[in-house]
Amino acid sequence: MSSSSSQVGYLVPLNQNLEDEKEEKASIPKLPISKGTNILGRNNLTVSDKRLSRKHLTITASTDGSANLLVEGTNPIVVNSKNKRRKLNSKETITISDGDVIELIPGHHLFKYQVLRRSSSVADNGAHERRRNAVTQKHDKIAVTEKHGYLQSSEEAIRDFHVADDQIPRTFRLLRVQGLPPWANTSCVSISDVIQGDILVAILSNYMVDTDWLVPACPALSKVPSVLVLHGESDERVACIKWPEFPVNLPSLGNFSICPSFFKKFDYSDATVRLIASVPGYHSGNGLKKWGHMKLRSVLQECTFDKEFKKSPLVYQFSSLGSLDEKWMVELASSMSAGLSEDKVPLGMGEPQIIWPTVEDVRCSLEGYAAGNAIPSPMKNVEKAFLRKYWAKWKANHTGRTRAMPHIKTFARYNNQNLAWFLLTSANLSKAAWGALQKNNSQLMIRSYELGVLFLSSLSKRGCEFSCTSNVKLSKDKCSAQETSEMKKTKLVTLTGLTRDTTHSSSEVIIQLPVPYELPPLPYSSEDVPWCWDRRYSKKDVYGQLGPRIT
Repeated sequence: MSSSSSQVGYLVPLNQNLEDEKEEKASIPKLPISKGTNILGRNNLTVSDKRLSRKHLTITASTDGSANLLVEGTNPIVVNSKNKRRKLNSKETITISDGDVIELIPGHHLFKYQVLRRSSSVADNGAHERRRNAVTQKHDKIAVTEKHGYLQSSEEAIRDFHVADDQIPRTFRLLRVQGLPPWANTSCVSISDVIQGDILVAILSNYMVDTDWLVPACPALSKVPSVLVLHGESDERVACIKWPEFPVNLPSLGNFSICPSFFKKFDYSDATVRLIASVPGYHSGNGLKKWGHMKLRSVLQECTFDKEFKKSPLVYQFSSLGSLDEKWMVELASSMSAGLSEDKVPLGMGEPQIIWPTVEDVRCSLEGYAAGNAIPSPMKNVEKAFLRKYWAKWKANHTGRTRAMPHIKTFARYNNQNLAWFLLTSANLSKAAWGALQKNNSQLMIRSYELGVLFLSSLSKRGCEFSCTSNVKLSKDKCSAQETSEMKKTKLVTLTGLTRDTTHSSSEVIIQLPVPYELPPLPYSSEDVPWCWDRRYSKKDVYGQLGPRIT
């Protein structure tokens, strides 16, 4: 028990009736909160629910009654402050004040934080301290913002993300995730949503294809007359991929042979994105800039970006880490930093940040350690000393995906919530995927097939749109009108970069991209450990399992 001079408040147990949650439970005593750190769990909360951790959370209180709350346990909590609820997962923090209600879940155990009322002299001292802390925090916040550009993201921002039909070619959508609340899957898609309309030919490509799963998951696929599946597996009877040609009859177009040259018949000049692909081999001469990171470099070199992106940071997010070295990291960053500012000066090198889940992220994820199977990087690659300065946290409250471990691969250059460009790709962070320069930078060696879609903030003209999943055809008159329309500047923003108060020029087209993680990302703390899927962990996950469970 703390002395009265150090005590700043109480945790007051509340009634389980959420309609009248301010009614106090007299049967359970108040729990005193003293100045400094208070460790709270099922032992001192007089709650016998074993689903609560013995060290469930800590509250660090100041003499003025303000307090910082840190979730220590594996299960989340909810803080209700001024009728606004916020859910916090393990290792997340929040500032609480007098009257805030803390809900421990599972179990819905409710406690109200109640600050002690002080005498006038103490109150005056407390007010002085609050003013001093406010000034200090303001300066600290400014300093942090100036140094790192950190901004708090809007909670549940994906709620308001709705893609208009005419914007579908300019953005993308996230996959639905099981176990998330409905708001987190707003405008998201599943595999069954990919095949729409009267599809005559479907070409599917993935490294591994489970047809027994695919057909039931996407029933519309069984109605497509011609389906070609390209994959990277074999039973040793096939040494490499031979793309097989097969004939199809397309209404009003006649017979065609589906092969690589077939796709050259289409007009892609109105596309609002660029493809960044990788093809295995040794590429030199005219082929040096056709693939991998050199293709990305050549595209970016042709682009002009706002001055705000000068020396702005880069972010790398992926699901598998190759065997890297610092020389190659500089090589990749050089390509991703390409481009000119509006004054025709190179943007300059950006500082890379690697978003990668920690061990605690995986342990406390929706699937526990089993989620680590989708993040297959070994210790020998992850635990290289030079990588420490790059690590940044996977945090995704605005899309509800903080506990959903990522298999998506994305790369971007950003400034706060504005994006110079954004790449959604199959490429992980590896030399095999992106390529490595050889022979005095005259040759690029690539080992993997990859494909990415590059979204750019640039001048764009809306032309006649082509869709392989729609029967809608634009008239020639409408096409002509669109082709002669005014050139507009395309500005890419994250989900939290566009609010009701945001104003922009009529000459700008604002495109929201559902970047799943929060920008700018926070760097690892000294206690954070990057996930490796071949290390044994003694601490049980949220399902009581030891990990990893490698399958």
